[in-house]
Amino acid sequence: MSFIGVGLDVFFYEVGEEEAETLEEIMSLVNNGIRNGVVKPLDRTVFDKNSPEEAFKYMTKGIHIGKVLMKIRDEEGKILTVPTCLKQLAVPDTLFYYNKVYIIIGGLGGFGTEVARWIIKRGGRNLILTSRYGARTPYHYFCLKRWKGEGINVQVSTLNVVIKNEAEKLLKDASCIGPVGGIFNSALVRCLHLN
Repeated sequence: MSFIGVGLDVFFYEVGEEEAETLEEIMSLVNNGIRNGVVKPLDRTVFDKNSPEEAFKYMTKGIHIGKVLMKIRDEEGKILTVPTCLKQLAVPDTLFYYNKVYIIIGGLGGFGTEVARWIIKRGGRNLILTSRYGARTPYHYFCLKRWKGEGINVQVSTLNVVIKNEAEKLLKDASCIGPVGGIFNSALVRCLHLN
């Protein structure tokens, strides 16, 4: 028997479409393994919620295999309930037009990618994601490939919207696809220190 550690997170930091395909294949294998019972949960040692000190002491000994957990409450059994009809005010939901184009500035950043997923989930089918460097990571390629596979028209633009003529070109490119339905600014520059 052998134990092999695999750092799957490295696929998110390597650059290239090949790694994105490998990541998708690994995710499929893991999902199939869970479904078929080949991939099993890690061993675990469970402590009561009132025993955090014991749990930490046990963990620091380094003798445990698997996870050290604290049980906060018992699981609730399945309860069959009969729904009652209640009249409530409806909360409006955000929906996007399938024929309009949505521009996401900073669209390949962490937040921008989530905005794109949110728009797609709610009906948007045409997106332009701006990014200074374009798609660079396997995660970018993975998302773009998945969306295109779902029939979503996703384009990546490296135009700099701070420069007027490039912003105008971006709007012109978008209007060639369809009417612009919205522009989302999710651009972010991380400031690691203050002057």
